[in-house]
Amino acid sequence: MVYHSVHQLVQVSRIYTDHARINVYQLQPLYALSRPGAFTALGAIAFIYTWLSVSAPVVRSPSPTDIGFYLVFAAIGGAAFVLPLLGAHRRLTAEKEARLAESTSRFEAATIELHNQLDRGRLLQMDHLNKALASLEIEQNALRKIPTWPWQPGAIRAVVAALLLPVAVWAIQLVVGRLLGA
Repeated sequence: MVYHSVHQLVQVSRIYTDHARINVYQLQPLYALSRPGAFTALGAIAFIYTWLSVSAPVVRSPSPTDIGFYLVFAAIGGAAFVLPLLGAHRRLTAEKEARLAESTSRFEAATIELHNQLDRGRLLQMDHLNKALASLEIEQNALRKIPTWPWQPGAIRAVVAALLLPVAVWAIQLVVGRLLGA
C-alpha cells in the first residue's frame, strides 16, 4: 500500500510538472489530480486515528509515543497532500506572475499615453485611456485573486480538519475528565 501510494503521488507530481497545460483562468482540470493526495492524506490520518483509538485506553492521556506517532502520520498526511502538487503550484505561480507582469507593462504603457495626451491637451482621447486603465486594473485584481495551489478550497479545509480533530477530541476529553474528577 505504501509503495502504491508513493508511486501514485510521484506520477501525479510528474503529470503536473511535465504535462499539464496551465491556464490560470481554467483551474478546474487541475483540481482533479489533487484528489489522490487528499485521499492518501486522509487515509494516513484515518490509520493513526484507528491505531490510537484501539491501542490507547480512554482514561489516560496520550503518551509521548502516541503523540509521536500522531505527529509522524500527520506529517506523512500533510506531505502526501502538498508535495505532489508542488510542481503545479510552481507552474501556476510562474504563469500568474507572467500574466501580471504583462498586464503591468500594458498599464504602464497606457499611463504614459494618458500623460502624453494630457500634456498635448488632447482631452478627447482621455475617456478611451481611462477605460483602458480601468479595464487593466480590473484584470490585475482578478489575476491577484487566482489561487496558485491546484485544489479546491474545501479540500484544504477537510485535510486540516482531519489533522486537528484528534487534538480537539483529546482537549474535550481532558476537560470533561477534569470536570468529572477522573
